[in-house]
Amino acid sequence: MVIFSLNTQKRINSKDNTKSNNTDIASVLLCSVVLAATLISLYSGFNRYVLRYEQAADIPKIYFQNRQSPNNIGKNGKWLYGKVLSVGDGDNLNFYHMPGGFWGGWGIIRREPKLKLNVIKQKTVKKQVNSRQDFNPITMAWNFIKGDAKTTNKKKTNNNSNTSKKKPTKAVVKKQQYKNVNFLNKVYTNWFTDGTTSDHFMSLPIYYTNNYKHKTISIRLCGIDAPERSHFGSKAQPFSDEAMNFLKHTLLNKKIYVKPLEIDRYGRCVARVIYYDGFFRQQKDISLEMLKVGLATIYESKSPIDFDGQEVIYKKAETDSKKKKRGMWRLKKLETPAEFKKKLRS
Repeated sequence: MVIFSLNTQKRINSKDNTKSNNTDIASVLLCSVVLAATLISLYSGFNRYVLRYEQAADIPKIYFQNRQSPNNIGKNGKWLYGKVLSVGDGDNLNFYHMPGGFWGGWGIIRREPKLKLNVIKQKTVKKQVNSRQDFNPITMAWNFIKGDAKTTNKKKTNNNSNTSKKKPTKAVVKKQQYKNVNFLNKVYTNWFTDGTTSDHFMSLPIYYTNNYKHKTISIRLCGIDAPERSHFGSKAQPFSDEAMNFLKHTLLNKKIYVKPLEIDRYGRCVARVIYYDGFFRQQKDISLEMLKVGLATIYESKSPIDFDGQEVIYKKAETDSKKKKRGMWRLKKLETPAEFKKKLRS
């Protein structure tokens, strides 16, 4: 009986030990899972809201969609948020990555890069018997925003009264400029959207100057080819300056979303660019908008081209602008950007 009681006591102790070991293992596993989940969430949060990509080579491969499987085109891929600081050509721009946007602390903790207001000079006619100024409504409105509007008909009568008035400080003037510039942009684009002539595109006001002080990602617009500007002594194509002017007017100093597709041989990020415009924040594709107004053609290449699933929409917009003779399609003899570059190489 004594031997039986000793064996039962040993069994009870062994069961208690196994239970305690199991609880210890479970608690260790739970802690490790929580720790791993915390580290993963911190890493993903750091990449999403803190880590800024300064050049195209810094963008991880996870942002680029798998081009080998055609089913994934237009579905995979991630978007980058940021600001356009400069435009160098009709189909490329410099993009300042701002991860997380407002939630990433931009404008609160982190400084958002700013662009200087452009000085739009008002054209004047040569002095005649009755001297008149060029009453362009856009330049007049811009001069009003800048605070440079002058009335030529009124003469200075009381010098003492003019000197006694206090002029507003530069800070107040700049604040008023930034408030009114976006309103003027919206009014202009809503009133003059159907003009597709060269004079119309060249008269589009450029509100800001390019900012080259910060490290930016060079973006090449996907699916389109804009007229070539003069490079290395070669002549510029017709409507090349118009395309660049349109891109500056539309995107300079604007917040955009960029979807990286690939890195080209020049080290630029070929991407689809989306921006929001108008009072109702309508989503627009800049490549599609340039095709609609006749300032670009569908990109031609022997290698496969990534349209991010928008090839049918892009081609439809190009054929529509061809029929209606918008932009460069007004020319009697049109040489496409692909033909122009081929001619330069030969």
